[in-house]
Order: sequence, then C-alpha cells, then structure tokens
Amino acid sequence: MNAVVASRTLVNGQRACSVDIDNRGLAYGDGLFETVLVRAGEPLWLAEHLQRLASGARRLQIPCDIDLLAFECSRLLLGVGPENVILKIVVTRGAVARGYSPLAAKSVRIVSLSPAG
Repeated sequence: MNAVVASRTLVNGQRACSVDIDNRGLAYGDGLFETVLVRAGEPLWLAEHLQRLASGARRLQIPCDIDLLAFECSRLLLGVGPENVILKIVVTRGAVARGYSPLAAKSVRIVSLSPAG
C-alpha cells in the first residue's frame, strides 16, 4: 500500500489522529458518514455522497459546509497512487459538556483514507 495513504486523516481540516472524547458522535452517535470507494485516485460518485451527507445534516440540524468537505477530500486524495482506497467522511455535532442538549456544540468534520482491502 502507498505510504501516503497509511495514516491520512483530517479533523476540521487539520492532520490529526484523534477527536475530543466529549464528541457527541462518540457519546451519542450524533452524526452521519459516507464511505467512498476511490479507484486510482478518483472518488466514485463523490458529488452524490456529499449531496446525501448535506441532506442528512440538514435533517439532523448539524452545520455542514459541503464545499469545505469537498476541498478537504480533494486535499487528502493528493498523491494517492493507483491502488483502491476508501475515503470516509464523517460529520458529528461536535463536543459539548455532558448531557443531551446539542445546542452549544460546533460540528466536527473528519475525512480519512484507509486501504480498500
């Protein structure tokens, strides 16, 4: 596998390997995701995946900047070789203090690559 793919994750546009433990996506499953097959550096049906993500985010009332996510996906895909990889796009409501109220949360974007195998 291409070493460029081995550990590529962006959290809110920054390289990272973790998210806040208080993230509502972890604590309550408060978020949504799309999984995209990438063949030879080309994500299949990315526009449709992002459109579905935007629709779900609207329903859940989670702020989601689809143009920014598209940019982060393309940035992460730079340098991907000919092998197939998986692009995972996750949007969560964000991190707040303990409790069920999501009012103060700011959404979190997680975009990552992993081997397709």
